[in-house]
Amino acid sequence: MLPIRNAIRTLIVVGTMIACSSEEQETIITDIYGVYIDPAMSDKEVNSFNQALIAWETMLDGKLIISSIEFAKCPESNYNRICAISTTAADINAKGVNPEEVGYTAWNVAEGKGNIYIPSDKDADMSMEEMTLIMAHELGHAMGLEHTQTGTVMCYTTACAAGLPTCDDEAQWSWVHHKEENLNCPNGGEFYYQN
Repeated sequence: MLPIRNAIRTLIVVGTMIACSSEEQETIITDIYGVYIDPAMSDKEVNSFNQALIAWETMLDGKLIISSIEFAKCPESNYNRICAISTTAADINAKGVNPEEVGYTAWNVAEGKGNIYIPSDKDADMSMEEMTLIMAHELGHAMGLEHTQTGTVMCYTTACAAGLPTCDDEAQWSWVHHKEENLNCPNGGEFYYQN
């Protein structure tokens, strides 16, 4: 697949935002995101991120709406956005995350902000399939998903994870986002959380 750096797309936004009441705070769960890709990411990282995003869009069958994709540094002030940020294992470790991690996502529930940190120094030797799995997993976290059972893209490690989102991942996304499950999964899906 060719790099998408010169093929930035903007879609017409048609969707909904759902407010979920909580005793602690009002939480906005969105299905519309602006996406920002760090210009420092390698072509392989950009391509694998794009493949992972397309896989989520396909699995969610129109429920996930990407309002824009920009190659730019992550804006701190924007709500309802996902940022893919190139970093190093040392920077991730400085955030208190295990330096062995191949990706890390910080998600602000109240503002719908997900920052995906990809340690380029660790991921450079990975295949496209491995990178796409990591990106798909971290995109799931950026949209509010948690770790689930073996055979899902949201499984805790790459050893137990599916390569792309499954019907079980779609079931978790639909539950978190208060949406009906879609026709891509005629038998539905099931998920259970794992630590």
